[in-house]
Amino acid sequence: MKKSYVFLAALVMVVMSLFSPSVQAFSGGDGSAANPYQIETADDLVSLGDPNRVNFAAIYGKCFELTADIDLSDYEFSSAVIAPNSVAVGYFNGVEFTGYFQGNGHKISNLKIVSAQCYVGLFGVIGNGGLVTNINLCNVNITGQGNVGAVSGFIYQSSVSHSCATGLVTGESSVGGLVGVCGSGGILDNSYALCSVS
Repeated sequence: MKKSYVFLAALVMVVMSLFSPSVQAFSGGDGSAANPYQIETADDLVSLGDPNRVNFAAIYGKCFELTADIDLSDYEFSSAVIAPNSVAVGYFNGVEFTGYFQGNGHKISNLKIVSAQCYVGLFGVIGNGGLVTNINLCNVNITGQGNVGAVSGFIYQSSVSHSCATGLVTGESSVGGLVGVCGSGGILDNSYALCSVS
C-alpha cells in the first residue's frame, strides 16, 4: 500500500513539473552574468512573454543574450513581447524588465504588434537598472495606444544603448521610433530609429 502512495506522489510531481511555469524555456544558460539565458530562436524570444512558460517575476531581472538573427514573420502579437502590460489602457500593470539583454548586433526582423494596450514594443517597460543593448530591429510594424516604441514603450532608470530600429510605429499618444517615452533616469545612448511614426 505504501509503495502505491509513493508512486502516486512521484507521478503527481512529474505532472506538476510539466505544467508549471519554467525558467528553462531557452536554448541554454542559467540567467547569470557569466552564463546568460541564450535566445537563439523565435520560440525562445516568444517564450519570454508567455506566462504559461516562464515566471516573469523570476526571470525579468536576469541576463539574456541573443545568439542568432530571429525572424518573427510567423507571429502577430497583441501586446509587448517582453514585459507585457496586463490591462487594456492606462497605467502599467505587469512586471517590468530590469535585467540585461545583450543583442550582440543580431537582427530581430518583422516584429508585428497590433495592440489595444499602452506600453507596447519589443519590451513593454524597461526600468530600475535594466539595460538593453545592441538590438537591431528591422521592419517593425507596431500599433498601440499610448507609450509605443519599437524597442520599448517606456523606459525609466534604465538604458537602451547601441540599438536601432526601422519600420512603422503608430499610436494615440507618446509614440516614438525607438522608445515611446524616456522617463526619469532613462538613457538612450548611441542609438537611432529610421521609423515612420504616426
